[in-house]
Amino acid sequence: MQLRVALVYVNYCSSDAHTGDRGVTSPSSPWYFRGKRIVAGVFQDLSETTEFSKATSVVFSGCSAGARGVLANVDLVANLVSQYAPQATFRAFSDAGWWYDRDPLYPTIVSLREQTQLGVAYFNGTADQDCMSTMSESDKWQCFFAMYAWPYISTPIFWQVEQYDSWQLGWNGVSIPLDTLREKDYVYSFAHYVKSTTRDIANNMPQDGVFSPGCWDHCMSESDQYYRVHVTNPITAELATLKDTLHWWLGNEPPSFIDVVESCLDFNCSVNCLAS
Repeated sequence: MQLRVALVYVNYCSSDAHTGDRGVTSPSSPWYFRGKRIVAGVFQDLSETTEFSKATSVVFSGCSAGARGVLANVDLVANLVSQYAPQATFRAFSDAGWWYDRDPLYPTIVSLREQTQLGVAYFNGTADQDCMSTMSESDKWQCFFAMYAWPYISTPIFWQVEQYDSWQLGWNGVSIPLDTLREKDYVYSFAHYVKSTTRDIANNMPQDGVFSPGCWDHCMSESDQYYRVHVTNPITAELATLKDTLHWWLGNEPPSFIDVVESCLDFNCSVNCLAS
């Protein structure tokens, strides 16, 4: 049987994690932030200029800021897909978008929480509608963090979460090699958090999937680490890489939960992690 597969790559040009909707408000602030409209516009354009209406399966994915865009827009996009391609199944893949709300290693660093609060106010960001309508005005920023927002998401999502996310830990003041006990304690507690949150997903989201290697890395699906990195104690030998685990999850209908999480305790302990 011949399969027709199309890939649509959307460049990140809105600088708002695909969530903003703000025009120029003054000469001193001459920027547009239209990430939310861009997401909706892409699907409208696909419906008008391609055979998108004939699609039978759609996967909405993103890495880093793109993964945050997935979090903020996935249920919106699910509605658009049901409108433009009504026979298609719809799922999402989030790669390295699981931000951890934690104070940085050093007080001089602007935290991800403060970044989000300031940014969302500036570019008029909106995240998942169910989450935003539930949170108080002062807590709406939490809807931009997967650790708070995932219970409100209806669409099945596969989460790729590095236990030592190099972008987050790097932003928060960690560098490798880990030279101080303070850095080591910080990264190990980060890895412990990642492992514990996957258990929460397993208990509450039976349609989701998780792959979490013990690597210092970021956006693993965009490099050959996608098929090279192996967890040390997989459920089965066939489900040890991101490639194989994601393929298994996408192939199940309806989607079934899978949780491939590195259990080793040392830094960078999965097989074939790059950094040391």
